[in-house]
Amino acid sequence: MIPLLQHLTRQISAVGILMMLLGTFVAASAVEVVSVISSDAAPYRAAHEALVRRLGLDGHHVRSVSMENLAANGLPALGQPACVVAIGSPAAVKLHGLKPTIPLVYCLVSNPERAGLLTPPAALGVTTDIPLTDQLTLLREALPAAKSIGLLFRQGDPDSQQQTDALRALLPAGMTLETIAIDQQPSPAAAIDALLARRIDLVWTSPDSSIWNEATVRSLLLTALRRKIPVFGFSTAFVRAGALVGVGLDPANQGTQAGGLVIDLLAGKPATTPVVAPTFDICLNLVVAQKLSLTMPKPLLERAKQVFGGGR
Repeated sequence: MIPLLQHLTRQISAVGILMMLLGTFVAASAVEVVSVISSDAAPYRAAHEALVRRLGLDGHHVRSVSMENLAANGLPALGQPACVVAIGSPAAVKLHGLKPTIPLVYCLVSNPERAGLLTPPAALGVTTDIPLTDQLTLLREALPAAKSIGLLFRQGDPDSQQQTDALRALLPAGMTLETIAIDQQPSPAAAIDALLARRIDLVWTSPDSSIWNEATVRSLLLTALRRKIPVFGFSTAFVRAGALVGVGLDPANQGTQAGGLVIDLLAGKPATTPVVAPTFDICLNLVVAQKLSLTMPKPLLERAKQVFGGGR
């Protein structure tokens, strides 16, 4: 009986030592990541919470630092984390190059190049810019008969002109782009009327705040619906408001993607590109489709994440 007890005691001791070593390893492998949120806006908060969840799965701790805290206390507010994550463009621009010894990852950032995030030391992150090729693929699947796209742009804005040229260059054979410079028209409403007067099969929009706001979105959607011309929207809200088809971003997905980048970075896995394209939702408005006498392809309906009307 005594030898058996001694054997069990040795086994229990061995297990205890193993658990202690395992706990030491986990504690040593877990690191602190600082998340700097541009503001308390709901999208930023959702991205932060998703980041915390993703890093938590690997045992990493995330400490949140506000922009106000950073402004008041400077670099000491960051401490010495293994990585800093900027959520939103204001935080990313503020943090870029501020502490070069700490890697910077970002999400919910539009046009990282224009924001200066690709200049040394280059940051790594997830953009909100959905590739034009993906948008065109979606557009052609939803409206395979469309041959002419209408687009509003700003002639005096180099970024707007560059995006217009990029879209035109990517158009497949047989498809054309009709453009109207909104800054060369007496009013946005006049620009919309001029565009819809062209021989176009749809209107394509991009997230350009210098063109699209609540008033211009409403004007486009109402006028286009009256003229039976579908609109491709750049956000879930745009499609919900009356665009036929479009793309949408979930801020939580951005936080999850950023968390994956942090984990790879901490594991020493080099990134293949400093700018990662976002995952996006396909959005459809079946009420608008009915009013335009259009039927959305079944495969597209099955893949759509956001469907408005039609019993879904």
